[in-house]
Amino acid sequence: MYDVDPTTPGLCAYWKFNEGGGDIAKDYTENGNDAKSYADALWPSGIEVTQKNK
Repeated sequence: MYDVDPTTPGLCAYWKFNEGGGDIAKDYTENGNDAKSYADALWPSGIEVTQKNK
């Protein structure tokens, strides 16, 4: 829900879930751990998560 540095040591994956469609959530680290939905993913529109300290 908040900003994460994708180069943080020990971070296995970082998914933002901001694709808006499809069944893959991209991993923003260099590890390539994309997440795949095993059912039809629902991507509601108009939802924003407030970021702390911004």
